[in-house]
Amino acid sequence: MSKITPKQFLAVVKTFFSDIKLLSKKGEDVLFNPEAEEYVVKLIQIQEVVEEALEHIKSQVILEGDKVFPGSKGFKGAYIDGIKRKYGDKYWYDKSKTSDLTPYLREVKYFKVDSEKVDEYLETVGELPTGIMENQREEQLTIKLKDESKKLHLLE
Repeated sequence: MSKITPKQFLAVVKTFFSDIKLLSKKGEDVLFNPEAEEYVVKLIQIQEVVEEALEHIKSQVILEGDKVFPGSKGFKGAYIDGIKRKYGDKYWYDKSKTSDLTPYLREVKYFKVDSEKVDEYLETVGELPTGIMENQREEQLTIKLKDESKKLHLLE
């Protein structure tokens, strides 16, 4: 593969961004124009390839970074920072030994609104129970590919 100059690379990126904007504009009509669906499919493919590329970069940075800088918490760059974190509970326990482990366990108890019961009450009474308020939730639309064969995997 021949090397491209930074100027050539920027020209490609500008064209790519321009194409993405065009796909976005053409995809806006997807609700009324079935042909617009193909533009949305292309955007989803691009999104998946970008996400796949970023995940590849992250795994390589962790792998190579741990070799050179064992125990590092990440890196700081001119334009990006990389922060290593672990998600989820740090420890778990054998529930059959709960009584022996209580000095090391914290009981967590909280209440959560049972939306099904509130919906039933609202339908029956016509108003929310006193003290219960409805959250103003933003409606979102998820668009995904139905056919996994439409996925592009350029890093394979």
